[in-house]
Amino acid sequence: MRLGQIYQSRPDSSAPLQAPRWVVTLDESFHYMIRAYVLQGWDIVTNALGVYHLNLFPAFLSPKVDPSLMEDSDHGPHITNQIE
Repeated sequence: MRLGQIYQSRPDSSAPLQAPRWVVTLDESFHYMIRAYVLQGWDIVTNALGVYHLNLFPAFLSPKVDPSLMEDSDHGPHITNQIE
């Protein structure tokens, strides 16, 4: 249990630091692409990483909660029976 707490403390402490996290992420991605190009290392790991990112992309674009379900507090759409 203690090892999990130690492991989680680093991401938790970096949560407010958005700009440095993006800089580090882009820097590491750039270095990985350069390494793969220089070593001609477009192997299964690079392909798997690309498929993984493509798999995450639709989840990033879709909302967690469907807004159409949040409109009514009832169990679904309803029809009024009043004649005016």
